[in-house]
Amino acid sequence: MGRGINIALKIFVFLLFVFLLIGCENSIFRDLLVNLVEGEAETASDGDDNGDGVTVLFPIITSSLGRIFAIVIDSNYVYVAGHDSSAGGSEDQWRIEKRDKTTGALVNTFDSDGVVLSNPSSGGDYIWAAAVDENYIYVAGSDNSLGNSQWRIEKRDITTGALVNAFNTNGIVQSNPGGHINAIAIDSNYVYTAGTYVSASDYQWRIEKRNITTGALVNAFDTDGIVQSNPNGNYAFIESSAVDANYIYVAGYDDSLGNEQWRIEKRNKTTGALVNAFDTDGVVQSNPISSGESLNAVAIDSNYIYAAGFDSLNGNQWRVEKRDKTTGALVNAFDTDGVVQSNPTSSHESIMAVAIDSNYIYAAGYDYKPGNMQWRIEKRDITTGALISAFDSDGVVQSSDGEYISAIAIDSDYIYAAGCENVGPADDQWRIERRDIATGELK
Repeated sequence: MGRGINIALKIFVFLLFVFLLIGCENSIFRDLLVNLVEGEAETASDGDDNGDGVTVLFPIITSSLGRIFAIVIDSNYVYVAGHDSSAGGSEDQWRIEKRDKTTGALVNTFDSDGVVLSNPSSGGDYIWAAAVDENYIYVAGSDNSLGNSQWRIEKRDITTGALVNAFNTNGIVQSNPGGHINAIAIDSNYVYTAGTYVSASDYQWRIEKRNITTGALVNAFDTDGIVQSNPNGNYAFIESSAVDANYIYVAGYDDSLGNEQWRIEKRNKTTGALVNAFDTDGVVQSNPISSGESLNAVAIDSNYIYAAGFDSLNGNQWRVEKRDKTTGALVNAFDTDGVVQSNPTSSHESIMAVAIDSNYIYAAGYDYKPGNMQWRIEKRDITTGALISAFDSDGVVQSSDGEYISAIAIDSDYIYAAGCENVGPADDQWRIERRDIATGELK
């Protein structure tokens, strides 16, 4: 009897999903499907079965209402983090999902159902960044528990999802300069968070360095564990960061010229001091046009920095810069001037995330090619900047079901893209895609 009911339910869910695919635009039915399959088969699945009764969920997963802003991977699992809007109203809470890299299934040993929810306040609480090591996941963003947006870091066991009490006695570090953390990077000993500090008169850059075990600020870093940078304008935002053996690179934008321009700072990891060999003062700024530009993502290898976002030439278009890590100079071999621009339409389009391997750059974000926002990934040669035609025949993959990609991760075989799709007016839900790293096909 139980087996018969289970089969009947599967048939019902399959038929309902087919009905939605062939043109149903009623969000009530869409929401019903999401609720039925969330946590078990919350995907537009390819229908395959791996032989052990577990439905293969990849290549596409949709789950909680809200938005993903971070994705990280290890050898076996995918971790996605963002906010969950299921409580309704203005109450958004932190959400972390742990999924199997092969099937996409939630991993039930992680907080018993594969999902950790953290709701510090009745207001807006948001994860903006995440990192993992062998034993722990570190998520960072903001909470509203004091009635304003404050910085928040949680350290959790990577297997169980439990908070790690040795980290500031309860697994949580909060600091209240105003604003929020946008970026996190880790090494074997320290956590580096970077984001926005809200002063009485403007928005400034802020970096904190903390002990990875205790969460305590490291005083050797600018004498108090904190570096603040005020580029002489009203608005300055860090959007991304990266670390190597000796330095931290933070990237975003400032409006010191009266309009938003790209900004990268290179600092000593130990002292927090700017590294003067980098463009003579430790700071590179790029202002293609006297209008708004935003640097949204940065990646590094042993010799170069890859910065990505948009500029306002020809409308808002995709922009990637390749720079020397030592001097900050543009690398002319990369598209002849160190800059690659891509302008799918005259509408607002932007790169939101970037990843690299030894041969290629993977940039992800959105375009307006069909007349509305859609997911877009470009694969380019890391030396020349040229699109790789073997990747979906033209170097570009687009996905019209998504709204925008906010984060990507790669391994030797796949690209994991995460973001949101719109399922109704002011109604977004999480979306994850896995694509073949060579061809761009959903896998």
